[in-house]
Amino acid sequence: MKTMIISFVPIVIAWLCFAIIYRKRPSVSFLDRAHSDILRGYAICGIFIVHVGQGAGANGIELIGAIGVSLFILLSGYGLQESYKKNGVKRFWQKKLLRIYFPYILIEVIWFIVSKSNHSLKEIILDFTLID
Repeated sequence: MKTMIISFVPIVIAWLCFAIIYRKRPSVSFLDRAHSDILRGYAICGIFIVHVGQGAGANGIELIGAIGVSLFILLSGYGLQESYKKNGVKRFWQKKLLRIYFPYILIEVIWFIVSKSNHSLKEIILDFTLID
């Protein structure tokens, strides 16, 4: 129980921060960016609750996680489709490279440096090309 209470403190703090940020918005319409962010936050909280709850020994809360995962996947697909409609294919892939692939490469380079293990050039190339 103590673990669950300690875990919910960051959620409440994050919720308060977002409430302050979004309070200046005049309105939220169905599935606009703000509405999607709010729903995505609920989905993440649901998933978090299940992971922490099961780690703390609570049972019977799996439905909350299942709804959270389903909602998150639905919103992610909707967001990808809207991004594609707005930016086209070329800009869509440029954004994915900048937001996903380059940070991945940065983390991998840091990991290779920090891990101090002997990696072959083949392993590094396969890892950077997402084959391995």
